[in-house]
Amino acid sequence: MRLRWTELIVSLSLFTFSCSGGNFNGGSSQGEAPTAGSISGSENSIPNGGTADGEPAPLPPVDKVAELKDKCAKAQEASFKIAEQTLNYPERKTCSFGMNSNLARKDAFVQASEVSPGTLTLPAGEICAIDIDSPADARLHYDDFLILSIDQRIVFMSNSGLQNYLDAPQQGILTWDFTKVVGQPIKNFEAASYCLGKGSACVLPGHDKEGPVALHLTANEIAPIAASLSGKASVSMDLTATGDNDDTDCYHTALSVKVKIKYLP
Repeated sequence: MRLRWTELIVSLSLFTFSCSGGNFNGGSSQGEAPTAGSISGSENSIPNGGTADGEPAPLPPVDKVAELKDKCAKAQEASFKIAEQTLNYPERKTCSFGMNSNLARKDAFVQASEVSPGTLTLPAGEICAIDIDSPADARLHYDDFLILSIDQRIVFMSNSGLQNYLDAPQQGILTWDFTKVVGQPIKNFEAASYCLGKGSACVLPGHDKEGPVALHLTANEIAPIAASLSGKASVSMDLTATGDNDDTDCYHTALSVKVKIKYLP
């Protein structure tokens, strides 16, 4: 399957577009770790579809998450601060079939993934919203599927069918794990995308389409992840592309991601 995208800019804040799907995935060739807020080079990736941080931070108890949601909901608007950052994911091409956790080529199966790593700098405070927005004229293109994750927690995934192979969500949060997906059949290349949160705003181009990206996450959607990151100065924000058998798989166009974090200091 073949897809193309041009530049994207993503900013994280409140999600208000009903989204039942999303596009992204992860992989195998080695790349130089990017500096915080940016990625340089055309073939940056991390082996085995993982991240430099290893295991994600455990999700906190439900009552702690509820406390954060309540605090964010009751806070006066003047109490919030905004932190902004731009991450640049360069265009990436081709899968490393048969290397690391990747399997040999096989049509209509998830055989390989490649990760374009990113590092998101976190503000000192309690995160209440994250906005991800590309320019309105952005032309994102990818092949086969695409996954955006924060600390391995899936923010959006271009094909919702992949969630059937992942562990059941915890507190509404799916965790990306390529070892659960690799070798599994692709039942529908045109399945709807998956986006975090039923009430979130999500705009994402479909399979073999081009377009902008927009994700607006309120505390209702992001609180479990935000609470798990308390006290951290930075976290991985990775873009993963998958492939089945083509030379043009594990591909995505360059993506400039603008991240806007609303927080209580």
